[in-house]
Amino acid sequence: MRLLRTPRLVFLRVLWTVLTLLRENSMSIWTRLRMISRAISQSRKNRRTKKASMHMDKGLRITSSVPVEKRFHFYTDLNKPTGIYATSIFDFLDTLKKVDLESLKFHFERNDFSRWLREVVGDNSLADDFEKQHVLDLSGEKIRSNLVEITEKRCEDMSNTLRMTQ
Repeated sequence: MRLLRTPRLVFLRVLWTVLTLLRENSMSIWTRLRMISRAISQSRKNRRTKKASMHMDKGLRITSSVPVEKRFHFYTDLNKPTGIYATSIFDFLDTLKKVDLESLKFHFERNDFSRWLREVVGDNSLADDFEKQHVLDLSGEKIRSNLVEITEKRCEDMSNTLRMTQ
């Protein structure tokens, strides 16, 4: 039904229907045109509702907690866990603010954050933003401040999206 999106094709479809009705004379033209108009507006409404529903589903999936076995565990080095973990994007944001800088650098350099965000949380946009930070050649607390800022913005965007679709 992609062809019906252009105004000219919609007009031609309506014209064809009117001519067919004139030939059949089974119902008044105006009644049939009203039915067609309602069908078109209902179709547009359904498309908008479906799109909003898709955004809400994605937002719920991204902002919800992940299973215990898929939560993000923070390490300072290989085989040196900190005992701190994140189970959702909001939990991840809080943890970024307080986790040891050594752990933050360890995971940032290995691209662990973006991998977890993409593969487990399902947020490709935030994962891409994290990967872009490598180009900036950041160090120390600047890594933390940038990652926190990006994650806060994404959390706010997702919260707004969920609020608007409800």
